[in-house]
Amino acid sequence: MELVNSMMKTLNQWSRKIHRWLALPFALMVIALLLARDTSVGMALQRVQPPIMLAMVLTGGYLFLLPYLSKMQRGRRTAANARQRTDAVTGRSELRSMREAEKTR
Repeated sequence: MELVNSMMKTLNQWSRKIHRWLALPFALMVIALLLARDTSVGMALQRVQPPIMLAMVLTGGYLFLLPYLSKMQRGRRTAANARQRTDAVTGRSELRSMREAEKTR
């Protein structure tokens, strides 16, 4: 679980950095494309634009969905913790471990 959390932190940091660093050049590129439509510079910018746009869409979509994903994970963790506390109070955890031991035999 710790590995997953560290991977998610790394993914969050990198996606934010990539999105932040591509936002300004992308905006400038769109303005330059509007100004230089039929020139050789405009043609070159049209070739570079799709990969940058794809990166912006992917990182932006991830950043948009991130609060919902973290809320789902938090709900799962809360439910699992509540189940463990209930099992500890009622003694069901011992019953589960005995049943699992019987199944492995």
